[in-house]
Amino acid sequence: MPNQEPQERLIAALDQTVNESLDYLTGEGTTSQARVGDWGAWEVLCHMIYWHRATTEGIESVASGGEPRQIEAETDEANAQIIASMSGKSSEELASEVREVQARLISAVRGIPDPDSTVFIRLGGAESSTNQRLEAMTGHWRGHVEELKGAS
Repeated sequence: MPNQEPQERLIAALDQTVNESLDYLTGEGTTSQARVGDWGAWEVLCHMIYWHRATTEGIESVASGGEPRQIEAETDEANAQIIASMSGKSSEELASEVREVQARLISAVRGIPDPDSTVFIRLGGAESSTNQRLEAMTGHWRGHVEELKGAS
């Protein structure tokens, strides 16, 4: 069994970042006119749900003996699809969904036998392990929220 201490630090960092991000995206972010490209706080929430789900599905699949999660669309296309599919949902509903997926993700991470095995494959073939996805998602959440705050 791999050393769990680094993995627990990655989980804690992601969890803290998600919670801080949700505080902004469902608070000040809902009234801000800040945009990064075409996205405001609501679109960022939609985007993050998609990638959180995809990562969780990949980890769960590999942990149960299945295949990694394959992303079958270009990033911009996948983002546009998820944003369109969330039409009509409030920021609070989206935040609730993020929290549910986050709990599933943490459980899946703690249950995967090898956190260095590939759990996620992008359309272009780039592969990521559980721990790589945790690091990437933490930075991604932070980056989007910092960009929005900076655009205010």
